[in-house]
Amino acid sequence: MKPDVRLVVSDLDGTLLNHEGVVTPYTARVIAALRDKGVAFAACTGRFPENAAAALAGSGIACPIISLNGAVVELSPLKDRIFEQTMALRAAMEIFLVLEQLGEGYHIFAPGKVVSRRRTHLHHSELGREKDHPLTRSVRYAYGEEACRQAAGEPLYKYYVYFTPESQPPEAIRAALGGIAGAALTQSSESNFELISDKTDKGTGLRILAERLGVEPAHIMAVGDQLNDLPMIRYAGLGVAMGNASDTVRQAAAWVTGNNREDGAAKAIERFCL
Repeated sequence: MKPDVRLVVSDLDGTLLNHEGVVTPYTARVIAALRDKGVAFAACTGRFPENAAAALAGSGIACPIISLNGAVVELSPLKDRIFEQTMALRAAMEIFLVLEQLGEGYHIFAPGKVVSRRRTHLHHSELGREKDHPLTRSVRYAYGEEACRQAAGEPLYKYYVYFTPESQPPEAIRAALGGIAGAALTQSSESNFELISDKTDKGTGLRILAERLGVEPAHIMAVGDQLNDLPMIRYAGLGVAMGNASDTVRQAAAWVTGNNREDGAAKAIERFCL
């Protein structure tokens, strides 16, 4: 007998999106069938709100979006915001100073703004098909040390620290950043660290959305692949790991589905919900 799932929440990159960063037609049809059945669907991602909405819009998916690893929760794309959590200013500035001392590259995500430390490493929302998407045109971009310093002194949601061949060892970066009061460190891939307020994560964002929708954890299925997905997978009654998930996520999940090259998220929805 299938579980009584009333809300499905899925990560985007490495999960709902395939290796080309898009929702396949098959996955879009499965989500449509899920919603026709009366089961709610939501996205939960590290992407900023405009970028997350753009990633789904091409497939006709308009759903609640938990973005920035739980820092923002909206009931529909870029509308009906029910939760927002910025980082403590002291923590944000301390992270900036540590990253500058380490010489690492990073992006800062703030309300309506993306700030990149290096012009040689632009955020993916400035590149390719996402560059001119109508949903991201309102986002402002800035670059360089002084722009980052200014952003660190204002409300911001997240730091994204990317690794390059010139980076310090990940263990050294983690040691330098991991003990900053007011900030929490996680990863969305093996090549980055992400820092957000220690008052939220994907599990917190999911809880806030589920409470608004009136859905208990036992009736939630969460699908993800990376360490930043662990809080939502642990919160949900049914946690599903992608076939391409990290070992830690696979061990925490109740089920392991196919990878994102073979519509693993959609296949999990079909198995447990349709």
